[in-house]
Amino acid sequence: MSFRKFVENSKILIFVGTGGVGKTTAATATALFGAAIGKKVLILTLDPSLRLKSTLKLKENKITTITENELGGFKLKGSLDGGLLSPKQIFDEFLTSSGNSELAARLIDNRLYQELSTKLSQSQDFTSIEKLVSAVESEKYDLIILDTAPAQHALDFLRAPDKIYQLFEDSITKWFRFDLDKASWIQKAISIGATQALKLLEFLTGKDFVTSLKDFFQSIQAWQPKLRDRITKAKKIISQKSTQFVLVSRLDGSQWSQITPLKNELKNWNQVLSAIILNRSKPTWYPHLSESTSQPELRALMVEDYEEKQKAFHSQVKKKQANIFEWPDWPHLDDDLKQVLQISDWLVNSKE
Repeated sequence: MSFRKFVENSKILIFVGTGGVGKTTAATATALFGAAIGKKVLILTLDPSLRLKSTLKLKENKITTITENELGGFKLKGSLDGGLLSPKQIFDEFLTSSGNSELAARLIDNRLYQELSTKLSQSQDFTSIEKLVSAVESEKYDLIILDTAPAQHALDFLRAPDKIYQLFEDSITKWFRFDLDKASWIQKAISIGATQALKLLEFLTGKDFVTSLKDFFQSIQAWQPKLRDRITKAKKIISQKSTQFVLVSRLDGSQWSQITPLKNELKNWNQVLSAIILNRSKPTWYPHLSESTSQPELRALMVEDYEEKQKAFHSQVKKKQANIFEWPDWPHLDDDLKQVLQISDWLVNSKE
């Protein structure tokens, strides 16, 4: 399948991969390409390097429409919107929308909540999913591209919803909002044990921290039903056939170990790894060598090295297991927008 046909047939593309492989660049180039062939595209990113923010002039946690003028005249038959996600702001909006503004304000001011919403690793992935659900519900776009947060492993994104929910599930929060008057003697004994544990924690960490901890878990009780609802919707969206997972990797083999466990995890979601983009893998001179006869031995070694890497990759990953797209190793440009446009222009004109 050509890359054009792959994008034409997609409604949601989720880009995953470790940092440093060009995932954000690949997602951005794909977004521009989708808009160029007529789709209404939304790209969402949690890019901590802010590269996409500077490239497309995005405003944090606000959907921005990108025009042809801002893309140096790059032609768009469709439209392109982009958003740079702020985990804490999305968490705040999520709480506020639960219907109890007083409770939301109280929780937003909570010190523990502020730490969790900005520093918990799963908070980035969860807020990506929450924004994805909101974008799907808006029905404004026929292609949504999600550039997930750089992770040590692509599985982190898939496991984030359950980890967030487990943190706030009833079996934990009920310790901090127990009604002794209505409890059985067994429940009272458990609660007394929890109280004693909290007193020890208070002694070790200080009263302010324990107060924040108790207040935090008591406050999120009203938030739990909506959290369950959003995670259920997120899982449904992630599991549907129109959602495609794209792993961005390199031909050097450093990320190949991700492929099998990622595919196994996707099976749990009734999903498959739809595509692998081998970024900066194909030399621009291949298969045509320079007409220059200088250093023929060096050119021969370069060709041999590339072909050996290509053979090794295909021996590990069969084409029938995923669509494999090799992207050229373009010369590095200091201008990020020009770098992305170079790729997007190639995708528009490529027959691959």
